[in-house]
Order: sequence, then C-alpha cells, then structure tokens
Amino acid sequence: FDISFQTYPETYSRLKGFFWRWLARQSVRTAKRIICCSTYIKKEILLNYGLKQEEKVLTTFLGVERKFRPNSNESSRKLLASKFNITNPFFLFVGTLFRRRNIQLMVQSFKKFSHYHSNALLVIIGSSTAEFGHEVDQLKNLLQEYALKDKVIHFDYLPEEDLLAFFQSAICFVYPSTYEGFGLPVAEAMACGTPVIIPNTPTLVEVADGAAYVVDCLTQDNLCSAMISVFE
Repeated sequence: FDISFQTYPETYSRLKGFFWRWLARQSVRTAKRIICCSTYIKKEILLNYGLKQEEKVLTTFLGVERKFRPNSNESSRKLLASKFNITNPFFLFVGTLFRRRNIQLMVQSFKKFSHYHSNALLVIIGSSTAEFGHEVDQLKNLLQEYALKDKVIHFDYLPEEDLLAFFQSAICFVYPSTYEGFGLPVAEAMACGTPVIIPNTPTLVEVADGAAYVVDCLTQDNLCSAMISVFE
C-alpha cells in the first residue's frame, strides 16, 4: 500500500521500522511481480529499491464498496441527529491519526473558519497507532486549549453503518495528508457525493483525478480559505 517505513521512518518504532525496511528489500529482490495501488507508489518503489525492470511493478487501484453512494432519502442525517445529536453542518476527517495527516493543522484551520461560520462542526473519526498513541492526547489538549470541545467531535471508532452516515451527510471531507499510498477515504467520500479538500499530495491528486478542491500550499490560511469556499 505504501513504503512509509522508508519515507516516514519516524512513524515506526526503531525495531519495527528496521524490520519492515529489511523485509521490503528482500521482497523486492525475490518477487516475480510487485502489485501496488497507485502510480506514485510504483515510482517510489522503483526509486527507493533501484529496480531497473519497470514492468515488474504493476499498479491496480483500490475499489470502493457499493454501499458508498449518495443518500437521497435523508436517512443518514436523521440517524446522526437521533444517535449523536448532530444537526449542524460539519466537516469530516476519517483515518488513523498519523502526524503526516496534519490533524493539528486541520483543527487550527477550522478554528479560523469558525470566526466566519460559527454554526459548523468538525468531526474527526480515528485513533492513533499503539506505538504513537500521543496523537489522540495532543488532539484533546488542542481542543481544550482552543476551547473547541463543543465544535470538534472526536470518535476513536464507529461501526460501519454510522461511519457511512457521516460520509453521506458531511458538507465536506477534509484530508490534509502529505503522504498516502492511495487515500481510500477520499474515494469513499467522493462516491457518496461529498466534496473533498486535499493538499497537493501526488497520490491524493492522482486518486481524486480533478474532482477535489486541491490546496497547493498546505497552511492554516489556505486550508481555512478552502473550507470557506466549499462551505459557501
């Protein structure tokens, strides 16, 4: 899916990172074929492991389950209202809280956005890895520091039915990740008819294929401006 253990070693413990890098080198050397899920990751594999035979690496994109589609009868919004008491318009993020996904920047950008539209919410669904569990703690501290506990709702995990309702009801899906192997939540949001904001990350731009709002330079002001543009 990606070679983040090679390009973002800080997201792995020293032992696990060493193991994955060693395993990848051995696998690349002995495999008859390597299947990856984006053209960008194919280029990364060729570059990082010195492969000369480009035809050895095949690209096959990930697919989206059929349940990810627009909800035309408003049942998803009713579910969120009855089960979570969410009736305000909201931005959505879904994914593991890795540092490279810039959760802190997204929250800071949303705080700026709130000065223009105070009725909107930000919903974050996802937890951090066992090795780097401090990302959730940092998020909680940030929400307390910015007094955003009533504006930003965080779930560690949700059942698929509830998760789908959030995808279908969000006014926009925000995915400020600077590195992805594919970025499946982006495709899932678009399949639900939900607008998407992404940074100018090669894989995400490849997956969105012109159908997302792309933030060229990922800063608080630029991400906030993108959120305002989509919201309005």
